[in-house]
Amino acid sequence: MEIKTYLPYIKPLFLGLCFFLLLCGYQTTQNFQSGINKNDGYISIALVYGFCGIGQFVSPILVDFLTPKFSLFFGGICYVFYIATNVYLIRSLYFIASGVCGFGSSLLWAASSTLLSGYEQKCSHPSYIYTLFYVPVYFNFLGNIIPMIFSPSTPAILFMVLTCVTALAVFLYLFSFNSPPVPMENMKELLLASLKCFSNWRLVLLFPLALLFGFSRSFYYTSMPVLAPLNVTSYIYISMGITMTLSTFCWGFFNSKFTERITLFISVFAETLAVILGFIINEVYLHNTTNVPQNDIGLDVCVCVLGGIAGIADSGLESITIALLNKIWPKQVAPLSAWRVVYYSVMCIALLYSSYITTRIVLIIFGASAIFGLITLIFINIMYNKIYKEYALNNNEAIKHQEEKHEARAIINKEENN
Repeated sequence: MEIKTYLPYIKPLFLGLCFFLLLCGYQTTQNFQSGINKNDGYISIALVYGFCGIGQFVSPILVDFLTPKFSLFFGGICYVFYIATNVYLIRSLYFIASGVCGFGSSLLWAASSTLLSGYEQKCSHPSYIYTLFYVPVYFNFLGNIIPMIFSPSTPAILFMVLTCVTALAVFLYLFSFNSPPVPMENMKELLLASLKCFSNWRLVLLFPLALLFGFSRSFYYTSMPVLAPLNVTSYIYISMGITMTLSTFCWGFFNSKFTERITLFISVFAETLAVILGFIINEVYLHNTTNVPQNDIGLDVCVCVLGGIAGIADSGLESITIALLNKIWPKQVAPLSAWRVVYYSVMCIALLYSSYITTRIVLIIFGASAIFGLITLIFINIMYNKIYKEYALNNNEAIKHQEEKHEARAIINKEENN
C-alpha cells in the first residue's frame, strides 16, 4: 500500500513523538525544581503556570500569525531556554525564563490542538488521531530514567542532558506536518466568548473541580517530591507516569458504561486517598518537619504508592472533566479555556504559598478542596437533569443548525464559483 494511505496516521504519531521528547526534558526538570532549587523552584513553577494561564487568551492569535508548525518551534525554544537556565542558576534570568516557558507552553498546546483538528478532518478514522498523539505523549514519564544515569547530585550535567533532549524535540518540530489554523474572525470570537464564560453560572458550578485540580497538581509537582530523599524522586514520577498512562485507557470505557459525572467520583476519591496517604507520610515519617529520613524503605515505598495514586487522580480529573465540558458545550473551546484559566490561577497561587507553609497546611488545603469537589459532584449528579440535560441538548441543536448553515453557504459559494 502507498504511504498516502498511512500518512493521516503518521502525522499525529510523529507530533506525539516530538512532544514525548519535549516533555521528557521539561517534565523531568519540573519534577526536580523543589528538590534542587528549593523555594526558588516553587516560585519558578508558579510563574510557568501563571503565564501559561495568561497566554490562553492570546496564544490562538499568535498561532494564526506564526502558523501551527512555527508556533511549536518558538514555543519549544521557550522550554529549552528555561531548562538551560537550570544548568548555571542566575536567579533573575531563571525567573524570566520561567515566565517565558509558561507563555511558550500556552502557544505550544494551542498549536497542537490546531494541528490535531486539521489532521482529524482529513482522516477516515478521526478517533485514532488523538490516540496516536497521546500514547507517546503519556510515556514522557520515561524521562525520569535520565536522572538515574546522570545523578541530580550534580545538577549541571543533568540539566545539560535534559536541555539537549528538549532541543532535539524542537528541531523535529520543523518537520511536523502543518495544517491551516482557524480563521482570525473565530479567534476574536473565542477571546470574547472565553471572557463571557465567567458569567455562565452552569460553568461556574464546575469551577470547584478546577480548584481541586489546581491544588492537587501543585502538591504533586512540588510538595510530594520533597517528602522523600532526592534520589527517590525519579521513582515517584515513574510510578505516577505508569498509573497515569494505564488509567487514561480506562476512563473512556468507564465514561461509556456510567457517564462522566459518575466516573469523576473515582478520580476525586483517588485525590482523597492521596491526601490521606500524604498525611500519614508527613506525620509518621517526617513528623511535620523538613527532615527527610534517608534509606528508609517504608518511606520510599509509601511515597511511590502516593505517586501511583496521584497518577490515577490526575489523569482522571483532567480527562473526564474535559469530556464532561465537551458533552455540555459541544465543539466550543471557550468554556474549556475559562475552566483552565481558573485551574492555572489556583495552581499558581498554591505554588507561591507552598514553600512558606508546612506540608500539613498544604495537605489541609488540598483536602478541603477535595471535600468541596466531592460536594460539587454530588450536587451535579442530583441536579444534572434539571440544570444541564436540556441545556446540553439545546447546545447540540444549535451546533447542528450552525453546521447546516455553513454547509449550505459552502454549496452556494461553490455554485457561484462554477
